[in-house]
Amino acid sequence: MDIILDFDGTITTHDTIHTLANYAISKNGGSTEWDDIVKAYTLDHEEFHAQYSPGAADRTTAEEELTFLNCLRGVEQASLGRVQNSGLFRAISPDDLSRFGESAVKTGTVRIRPGFRELRARLSGHLAVVSVNWSADFIRGCCGSDGDGLEVFANAIEFPSGQLVCPVPGGEGVLLTARDKFVTLQTVARRWGRKPEELVYVGDSTTDLECLLACKGIVMAEDVTKGLVETLRRLGFEVRHVADCKPDFRIAWARDFKEILDSGILGSTVTSEAEKS
Repeated sequence: MDIILDFDGTITTHDTIHTLANYAISKNGGSTEWDDIVKAYTLDHEEFHAQYSPGAADRTTAEEELTFLNCLRGVEQASLGRVQNSGLFRAISPDDLSRFGESAVKTGTVRIRPGFRELRARLSGHLAVVSVNWSADFIRGCCGSDGDGLEVFANAIEFPSGQLVCPVPGGEGVLLTARDKFVTLQTVARRWGRKPEELVYVGDSTTDLECLLACKGIVMAEDVTKGLVETLRRLGFEVRHVADCKPDFRIAWARDFKEILDSGILGSTVTSEAEKS
């Protein structure tokens, strides 16, 4: 079985957008502009949530939740426009971003979840990252060179303009929403000769919801009383810990990749410790 992973909050323990922005500020300045971008984005989100109907408590089906999530495109596009207009990433090359990713992991600025490198080493199938992160080069740098065949499908920062583009075949503009990620997942599945339901998808946030529901889904979570696990349960899905699941699971949750590997739910997708050695 082949596996697709989200990046921020899934491979990493926390979202890295602020880390990436701080790096750009160190190169180009613009801390005030970034603060304004964050404030405007937060305000837009709060206003959208307050005005959208039905509210969260009244959205009880996957269709209702996905409609809500995809309506957020306007908020995301507005924020992206502010980033583009700020020139935050101008003259920062792909190599700069990749090297920064490597450095951020080495210094602990970006933390990789336990078991990720072991999964890469033991996986017998395809492995890809699908992310709404702004820089595929940064993601590659963070993930490092251990193992072979990690494909990254994400936005890219164009050099030297600093504009964000989406180089994913079949993509429609920049990856911003749950639907964008699902369209990309379908592209990846076709490249691998698979159907989405034949894949395992691991993610942590609502932008992963449509992908999780289309595949065998694993939610990366440390607190199951909130976040994506809580959302799935509100929508009527049973979400058990990976240790309580079998290889024919539908949706599960784990704290890290080590728990996923130890649970055995990936079956023959990964080699055993004995086979690895």
